[in-house]
Amino acid sequence: MKEIQKTDETVLAEIMDRVRYARSKHPIFAKSKLEAMNVITEEMDEFIRAVLLGEGEGREYDECRDVIATCFRYIAGEYKQHTKAKTEA
Repeated sequence: MKEIQKTDETVLAEIMDRVRYARSKHPIFAKSKLEAMNVITEEMDEFIRAVLLGEGEGREYDECRDVIATCFRYIAGEYKQHTKAKTEA
């Protein structure tokens, strides 16, 4: 039986939902590049654990979206807000 694949638009909407959720739950993403990298690494570890432990496709997808959301926030430069504020003080 062939699985139905999601459209690009659906996947992008799910990612943006996750970004919005992450921003509401964690308004401060990171205060430096290193901290941002650690946040991304922690999310990647959770994704890997979900896959290796067979926690189910739903959990795997949730964790994968979290990885992408943290990478999105990095690319958006959210860590720079706090780095800039620190240097201006």
